[in-house]
Amino acid sequence: MIRVKIEDLLVFAQGLVGQELHTLHRRRPFRIIEVDVAKRAVFLEVGSSGKLRKVSDRWLQKTCEIFSRTNSYHPMHYTRDADSAWKGTQGVSYSLALISRFVQSKFNDAAIEDIEKSYANSQGFQLDSKLRKAVEDYVMNAAKRHFKSQGYEVEDRSKNGPYDLRCTRKKELLYVEVKGTQTQGEDIILTSGEVQFARRNKANMALFILHSIKISEKDKSLTNGTISIIVPWDVDEGNLVPISFCYKVPKHSTERK
Repeated sequence: MIRVKIEDLLVFAQGLVGQELHTLHRRRPFRIIEVDVAKRAVFLEVGSSGKLRKVSDRWLQKTCEIFSRTNSYHPMHYTRDADSAWKGTQGVSYSLALISRFVQSKFNDAAIEDIEKSYANSQGFQLDSKLRKAVEDYVMNAAKRHFKSQGYEVEDRSKNGPYDLRCTRKKELLYVEVKGTQTQGEDIILTSGEVQFARRNKANMALFILHSIKISEKDKSLTNGTISIIVPWDVDEGNLVPISFCYKVPKHSTERK
């Protein structure tokens, strides 16, 4: 059973600001324009009319609670389960669209870990979960030091966002994707969410790679590494190679025994 906490959902939603999303069933388009973590609310621009709407703490909290019990994405399941004060399903629909993206990102992370392990092994390197986390921390610290040395204010958005660092310097804004590898850094693994975000924000994107990291066979300590940076980063200037797909089985499929 997948569990979603409102605090994690709000942090994740911050990385979706400016993106166009759709409700899951009626495919109603909306755009997140602001996330207020302190007040636990999300502010939306709905449809082509640009109508503003607030998804409050009550909607978000209740939807997270019921989803964590049922893992259902159907809005009507929530109005039946909720108290009579809930009127309509739009607040639930917007909340479920966010939860769907949040859950998808978690599955992407798990899939990427498996892919990175396989890729590292094919290159003659060993990368278990503990070592992967150590590499991530090592590289993130290197990236933070670099951008701080350039006069940027640095925020870590790696936990739930589709990018790793938000760097600001006066009126300048950079979204930084951070990658680390023991290889020469000629190839990196990106999630679909990372690619989509980079495409939408290519004028403000940066790619930070720390490659050629050395890992001690004795105590697994990390040393060295060469920095490579692309600013601005247009993800489509490289060569994107699909290495896995998620296939949604059509509803009209039949089962045979």
